[in-house]
Order: sequence, then C-alpha cells, then structure tokens
Amino acid sequence: MTFLKRRKKLDHEIDEELRFHLERRTERYLRSGLSPEEARRKALDRFGSVEAVREAVRQIELGAIETIWQDVRYGARTLAKSPGFTAVAVLSLALGIGLNSAIFSAINAVMLRPLPFQDPERIVSIGEASQEDGLPGGINPVNYLEWEKQNQVFESMAVVFPFAHSNGRYVLMVGDTPVPISSLRVSASFFQQVLGVQPALGRGFLPEDDESGVRVVVLSHELWRGQFASDPAVVGRDIALDDGSYRVVGVLPSGFRSNWRVHTDLWLSNPFDAIPKTNRSTYGLRPIARLKPGVTLEQARAEMEVIAKSLERLDPKRNKGIRLAAMPLHDSWTGRARPLLQLLLGAVGLVL
Repeated sequence: MTFLKRRKKLDHEIDEELRFHLERRTERYLRSGLSPEEARRKALDRFGSVEAVREAVRQIELGAIETIWQDVRYGARTLAKSPGFTAVAVLSLALGIGLNSAIFSAINAVMLRPLPFQDPERIVSIGEASQEDGLPGGINPVNYLEWEKQNQVFESMAVVFPFAHSNGRYVLMVGDTPVPISSLRVSASFFQQVLGVQPALGRGFLPEDDESGVRVVVLSHELWRGQFASDPAVVGRDIALDDGSYRVVGVLPSGFRSNWRVHTDLWLSNPFDAIPKTNRSTYGLRPIARLKPGVTLEQARAEMEVIAKSLERLDPKRNKGIRLAAMPLHDSWTGRARPLLQLLLGAVGLVL
C-alpha cells in the first residue's frame, strides 16, 4: 500500500508540473498574437507527448521499485498456483538457513572468534609431540619441571591435570543434596599469569596455596550462580566435596572456559598433589605457556628442540627420541576436529 500511495502522489506531482510548463508556454504564444486554440496546439506540439514525459519521469523515480514490485506480484501469483511446491520450497529454505546459521555460529565460536584472554596470540599449548599427528600431548612431571627451568622463551608456564579424582568428577554437597560437578587441577600461574584472566570475585591461586595445608578451589560463575545463589560471601567459606573440605578463594567471570569441548564447574590448585613431582611414568600433565613479548612460535619451537635433547641426556631410557611440540592455544582447542570444522565451513559457504 505504501508503494501505491507513493505512485499516486508522484503522478499528481508530475501532472501539476506538466500543467505549469504548458500554461507558461501557451501564454508566450498568446502574447505573440496567436489565438488561444492555436497557442495551446503549438505549445503541445513543442512540448511533445505528455504521456511519454510522464512515463519517463515515473521510470526515473520509481523504475527499480516498480520492477521489484512487479516481480514480487508475479512470483506470488506463480507460487499461489503451486501450493505444494511453495510449501516444500519455503520449508527447504527455512531448514537450510537455520542449519547454516547454527553451523556457522558453532564454527565462529570455536575457530574464528579470538579467545577471550589477554593477548591470546601469545598463549600456546605445549607438550610431547604425538607420534600420530605431531600435536602437543601429555608430559610427565619431571620433564615438565625441567622444561620450566631451562626455557628462555616463555614469560610464564602452567600445567593442567584433568584426570585427578575419578577423571575430574566430584560430588558437591549442597546441604544434604549431592550435586555432580566437573573439575580441573591447575597450577598457581594458570589464570592470571598465563591466561591473563582476573576472577570476578576473590582471587586466583597463589604459589603459597600449595604449601599452606588448606585445600582451595575457584568456582565457575555458573556454579556460583546456580548452587550458591550468587552469594558473594561464598568467597572464604569452606565447601564439602566427596573427598573432604575445600576453601573457596575466587569466582571466575561469566562464560569463562578453559577448553571449548569441556565445561568445568570448579578448579582445584596444585596438580602435583595428585601426581607427584618425581613421577616419570605418568604423562597426564597438559602444559600451556605465554610467550615473552617479541618471541615467535618458531623461536620457541627451536629452543624446545634443544631442551628435548637435554631431556634425552638426563633420562636416555624414557626420553629417547623425545620431541616437544607447541601450537597456538586456539588451534589446540580444535585439534583433530579442525579438518572437519573447515569442511563444514566450506559446506556452509557452498549452500549459501
């Protein structure tokens, strides 16, 4: 209706403009001595086809809109003649657009969007290179500590141990109600020094927490909101897990994730409480590190080759042929799923 009103208004304006110019030209001919009939006829001849002028102006003003409007009306009439085909076409488009939107949103969150950490391009995943694909894998505590001591390229390093206490599964007692939760053990430098993440409440872990004798935890924002009613007084309070009492020292910001594939409810300190520092046979530690400013990943990899040879000399039996690997943390989050995600992204592009 808006388009039709606009066209009627434009036609009225065109008619008024044409009438004005015809009248002015007719008056000039009248002043030259012609009769009213002759003046009018000569003005029309001089002016040309009024309808042609009207149509030319209309095309300039409404050409594109009118063409689209005509196409829409034609398409609507065509679809109305085939309701079955129309229903299938609309349903196919809706499903295709919805599916593409969902896939792109997931890929954007995993592959395209930068990690929500401070200077994420400086954060790398490190470990012993997997023989299968060369990706960073686990490392034992002895090798990790040597690595931490010898390297000159990392500003800070931290380690994650995901397998402590029933593969990271705990039971939180909320009153008399047991609540299953997921957990990770991380070293003191994990949050602030390596990831550059500041807790929303309280603090992260400190090196002295490992020596204090008090077991401490940091809560996810979601666990704090869901099980503790967003009570800020929970910081400093003891909570009960199925293996004893822990003190809450901090609450992380909303949406924080340390791995896109796994949601974590609670973080515990001191991985070496679960796997001793002298252990040479358990390769469950997952290190991450922050590169020093100006240090490239290639420089870090070159130094890691030197450290690998040093580790082999220290323990020839266990470290024979050892290789150390490093890759951007963002890439390690996708890992072996990256080719599949890239394929899905290509499929989204083709469908669109």
